[in-house]
Amino acid sequence: MVLHTLFHAPHNDAQPLAKVIIFYATDIMDSNIGQHLLSSILNHCSDTLHEAIITRITQNRDRSVDVVKMIRSCKSRKSCQIVRDAIMPWMAPSRIQGLL
Repeated sequence: MVLHTLFHAPHNDAQPLAKVIIFYATDIMDSNIGQHLLSSILNHCSDTLHEAIITRITQNRDRSVDVVKMIRSCKSRKSCQIVRDAIMPWMAPSRIQGLL
């Protein structure tokens, strides 16, 4: 139902759901079902929503495993730049280069 609303509902119906997903993205990543849901969203959503989710998750430096998942989900150069900029303050440059 979430995916159907997010991808097929009118913008006015999908926008509140997108905002909730962005706000709770790090909490959603805490369960296997949530990871699967977020993965599906990241693979099919607009670049704008994708970048907002990545920005939210990479704000938390304790979620380095999730950052790797975010890197793998990047579809655009801008998404990769968001991830890179978010992790630069807390990750060694050689490690960043290897991840990217």
